[in-house]
Amino acid sequence: MENILKNFSNIKNNITVKDIMSNPVIGVSKDDTIHKAAKIMNENSISTVIVSENNKLIGIVTERDIVKKVILSGKNPKKTKISDIMTPNPVTVFPNVSILMASNLMKRKKVRKLIVVDLEDKIAGIVSQTDIINSMNKIYGAYKSLLWDSRFYFILFLLVTLFFLLNYILFR
Repeated sequence: MENILKNFSNIKNNITVKDIMSNPVIGVSKDDTIHKAAKIMNENSISTVIVSENNKLIGIVTERDIVKKVILSGKNPKKTKISDIMTPNPVTVFPNVSILMASNLMKRKKVRKLIVVDLEDKIAGIVSQTDIINSMNKIYGAYKSLLWDSRFYFILFLLVTLFFLLNYILFR
């Protein structure tokens, strides 16, 4: 019974961006080279670095940016600066926003990642489409375990029986 209530509680509580975001976020300077950024991404097994200046978010660079804007354009990664390919003013979201709202924002803005910032515009983390998909798997797992638990159906049966019994007694 306790497991059913725990699973139901997990389902009904909204999952927010802060519950699934990755942090800390790794950043680079706008004057760093693409080669340095790619090396940082590889060493940390990440696909995105943020670009900041004086602790202010000014851009984002993803593996996709590197492939499209540097490799396929024939630019030299050791000479090309981050500022040449970064996406300025990336889309941001607050930590307490629901993942549903975050995914809608991604769709509307046509982005795959959102930078999570606090009320003072300090970088708190990053949330990706993959993070949201993984959280959906957790929600589905909670529903699945609830629906396959025979005790859930027993309790539901008792409640329905009680409802009909009271209805019969009160309105006969």
